[in-house]
Amino acid sequence: MLVVFASAAAPLAAATLTVYDNALQNGWQDWGWATRNLAQTAVYQSAPKAISWEPDAWAGLYFHNSPDAVANYTAVRFWINGAGGNQAVRLVIYSNNAEVGSKDLTPLPSTWTQMTVTWADLGVTAASFDGIVFQANSGGNQATAYVDDIELVQAAVQPPGPVTVAVDPALDRRTINPLIYGVNWADSTQLATGLYTANRRGGNATTRYNWIVDTSNRAFDYYFLNISEGSGNGTSVDGFVTPTLGAGAAAVLTMPIDQVAKSSSRTPGFSTTKYGPQTGTECDVNPGVPGCSVNGNGICDPFSNTFTCGAARCCNPSSPAVPGSPGLRYITGNSPSDTSVPVDLSAHVGDLVSHLMTRFGTAASTGVRYYNLDNEPMLWNSTHRDVHPAAPGYDEVWTKGLAAATEIKRRDPGAEVLGPDTWGWCDFWTSAQDAAAGDCINGADRTAHGGLAWPAWYMQQACTHPLPAGHPAAGKLPMDWLDIHFYPQGNGVAGLDGDPSVEDDAATVAARLRSLKELYDPTWVSESWIAGVNPNVVQLIPRMRAWRDTYCPQMKLALSEYKWGKDDTVSGALAQAEALALFGREGLDMALRWVAPDAGSLAEDAYRLYRDYDGLGGKVTGDSVRAVSSDVNGVASYAVRTVNGKLFVILLNKDTVSRDVTVTVNGGVTGAVDLWRLDGSGLAAAGSIAGSAGTPTGFAATLPARTATLARVQLSTAAMNLIFSDGFESGDLSRWAQ
Repeated sequence: MLVVFASAAAPLAAATLTVYDNALQNGWQDWGWATRNLAQTAVYQSAPKAISWEPDAWAGLYFHNSPDAVANYTAVRFWINGAGGNQAVRLVIYSNNAEVGSKDLTPLPSTWTQMTVTWADLGVTAASFDGIVFQANSGGNQATAYVDDIELVQAAVQPPGPVTVAVDPALDRRTINPLIYGVNWADSTQLATGLYTANRRGGNATTRYNWIVDTSNRAFDYYFLNISEGSGNGTSVDGFVTPTLGAGAAAVLTMPIDQVAKSSSRTPGFSTTKYGPQTGTECDVNPGVPGCSVNGNGICDPFSNTFTCGAARCCNPSSPAVPGSPGLRYITGNSPSDTSVPVDLSAHVGDLVSHLMTRFGTAASTGVRYYNLDNEPMLWNSTHRDVHPAAPGYDEVWTKGLAAATEIKRRDPGAEVLGPDTWGWCDFWTSAQDAAAGDCINGADRTAHGGLAWPAWYMQQACTHPLPAGHPAAGKLPMDWLDIHFYPQGNGVAGLDGDPSVEDDAATVAARLRSLKELYDPTWVSESWIAGVNPNVVQLIPRMRAWRDTYCPQMKLALSEYKWGKDDTVSGALAQAEALALFGREGLDMALRWVAPDAGSLAEDAYRLYRDYDGLGGKVTGDSVRAVSSDVNGVASYAVRTVNGKLFVILLNKDTVSRDVTVTVNGGVTGAVDLWRLDGSGLAAAGSIAGSAGTPTGFAATLPARTATLARVQLSTAAMNLIFSDGFESGDLSRWAQ
């Protein structure tokens, strides 16, 4: 055994997790139903704020978090003050909205008093919980009470034990497609790193991109404005494709299938001059832009907007309210022709493909190979509601996509088409029509299409509608790829907002690292709103594989938008590194992060771990093989082997403490084990473990907290014999690399 020695870890001291300190902390959420104020400043234990509440008629303060975020804590500690009211109150802990333990606190003390309530006090021996409730223990009216400085207390615990990782280079073999190392919107500097294998021109604006006038409409993202991107005739798309192909990456272009911008004029979808006053205009964010006051957000107040759109009011008080704003309405009855025209398949789709072929070559040679069918069409009725207010269904999106795919392949028979470009968990199951009717998992539209989930039905249609005789690509599928978008839904987990270099709170970080199980785990219940629907187990990539294998085995699988954390944080980089490992292990064919990581960021280094780990162009390529960790929650493990006998082992320590890991390899390894490590300072060489006499069975190392470690070692002759003994290999070794 090759070994790196480490000193013994000391027991961990008792820890606390703040629930409330002037505000809720660490991912805790206010689910209470009592009259309450979480920011009052008149009565407090520690300045400047404390919670006041009315413990009347069984009402309660309810603070909720994910169960894993509060695991291993053994008590609740808080300050409480009844201010002389002698209120009847009890403390309750909840799990999945059910009471699991309680303690009567009656009567509340008349002055600030600190209390510590253990699980034994609550009547439970081992608490699995997700909620803390201070509840009135009376049906009557009681005086105001106050709570401050709430925290969970964890007893001193021994450090976690050693981890074993069992690698078998002959089992669970799956060739890794290099297209999983793709991104959206990489610029020429980012592409020049050589880290990214594919580059997508995607996002909401591309839905209505008109290459002739080189203009897109920014839709809900920015005041439904037509904004010019170049001088015309595809200048901006050419500017995207040129550096992408020049860097050796594949270009993935989004093609319109419904509407396109009609001109380069900076025209809004909801003009305040035409449709009346609205709750926001472009002046709110860019007051210096000429005419900004005309560019409305399409949301109005019926009391102040009485403009008419035909026979009805533009701001119709009878229309459904804007979610979360019962007094507001969406503008309706506006004219789509203000900004857009229906797509002309020949002019707006086919001619663009022909232009690209002339400029860059065919898909089969040096040109653009991959085309997206729109961007998230099941959101047309929200993102692009100025031109498509009706919720689309299965048939509309399929029919329009089929027509565009047919035209794309008529111009370039070697092109590959991706669809339907879903936006998230709802249209992973059904259509916008069903979601608008109140069920985003099932509904009448899904039922009318054999009860099949939207992507499954889409693939079934692709396989049963090959391009007809006489078509230049006759017999081929119209769509070659199932294309999905997915972002983890927990609060802040995806890292889409905020300073990209500021780490999130401990609970969000832990939730982010756990949420990667949504990509593969058949038992993991999502910790987001998805937990409240059926199904609530995501298991994203295995579901995609199963549908593909059942309904259209020829299709490939793409995740053309995802993100799992902020660019320049340790947790974001660690999550990105594990996502890339999972994509390879689970058999995804293409993955395109939204968007390319910032240059020099830790997330960029997560790509570098696989694409240039040694700074000399070293790449982790080959077959994913079996690697089983004894503690997948603490240390995740993945392995990749090449035909020339190299074995890569990726070890991700997601724990907050160092972990000792012993890796055993079936058949053994030989020679030195070279290490590279990604931590808060970036990616760097981490030394070598010297070889020893004989044939060792693996190696051991200590992994620092929250790090990704890449180990490279030569497989032994015995291990190589195991690999080749099944006759799996062929004489074509072109797919293998160092």
